Amino acid sequence: ALYRLLPRLRLLAVGVLCLAALAAAVAVLSDPNLVSGLLAAFPVLVFGLLTIDSSSLRNSVTIRVLGASAISTVVVLATTYGEGGATEWGGRFLHLLMPLVVPPAAAGLVRVYKSMDHAEALLYLGAIALLTASLSARALQVNRDFRNAAHAAIDTTMAASSDWIDDPNRIVAITSLQANGTARIFWQELGDDKAVLAVGNIAGVRGAMQSADHIGVERMVVSAPFDAPTLEYLTGTTLDLLGWEVLDSRHAPGSSMTATLVGRPHASP
Repeated sequence: ALYRLLPRLRLLAVGVLCLAALAAAVAVLSDPNLVSGLLAAFPVLVFGLLTIDSSSLRNSVTIRVLGASAISTVVVLATTYGEGGATEWGGRFLHLLMPLVVPPAAAGLVRVYKSMDHAEALLYLGAIALLTASLSARALQVNRDFRNAAHAAIDTTMAASSDWIDDPNRIVAITSLQANGTARIFWQELGDDKAVLAVGNIAGVRGAMQSADHIGVERMVVSAPFDAPTLEYLTGTTLDLLGWEVLDSRHAPGSSMTATLVGRPHASP
């Protein structure tokens, strides 16, 4: 492995890990956001795989594991969809490879550690610990913020829909342009007795309006990450076609979501 060629390369490896750990620690103090991509979410794994030496590659089990993982990764990346958010085929299926690639990566990390002197080893272990703890803390922050925002959107949307529409079978369409699981949390909180439609984009909102009108629904609530004027602008053609209007709106505090009532202006609540 490269780290055996020159002591300075080992120091460089420690330096890169320390920089990554500091960057992750600074990120924890900034506004939480999703950490996407295997390299960004699990850099220690990538570093560990890069430290695998020729002696490890002489082991048939290691070769099979790395070979199967490499082929699987290429297949997933070559066939993945451009976007997704639920059970679609995509990068999330690379997680299945973790039990295969973590052991050889961990062995590589241990091998690097054993080749270092005491000071290098302390920096090395400290960087790995800080990097792992920082990324984990950031993930928990993002999860907390997304859930809080989703609950605020749920409370506001369902309270507004109850105020606006008397029918207990009222339809609520929710669209979120962020991968924060808002629609999934809606379903978990509300159970099966509410009609909640999850639509992936503004075209889905237009389709939901048309479907609702087709079955005789005259008013519905749309929960979306933009305000009522923007919703009216994006769905104006559909609203005109159906004879619907934007009738009311209510923003969810602590969230990007706004609940908007659309429908026939003279329909009964």
